[in-house]
Amino acid sequence: MGQIHTLTVSTCRLDAGCRATLTTMLNNGWTKAHTPYTTTQNVLSLAELGHLLQHGGLPLQSGPISTLQSYSSPRFGPGAGTDVSFQLNVDLV
Repeated sequence: MGQIHTLTVSTCRLDAGCRATLTTMLNNGWTKAHTPYTTTQNVLSLAELGHLLQHGGLPLQSGPISTLQSYSSPRFGPGAGTDVSFQLNVDLV
């Protein structure tokens, strides 16, 4: 899995939308990299997660890394249209 990087949300050089999404994650205790989290789209929308995935890259010496590893929402069954799951690539503080 390699080294886990830590991102300080309050001082990171990401746009306001990315920082707002990361602050929501931090406030809800979703702070560990490579850990699956699930919530509802009322808390984190697919648009917010999509923006973070697209614009939440961090330049590192070893190459860029996205703060968000992945996200998904079920299309059918329980939770369809309401639940969202995600994983971070970095620890948040």
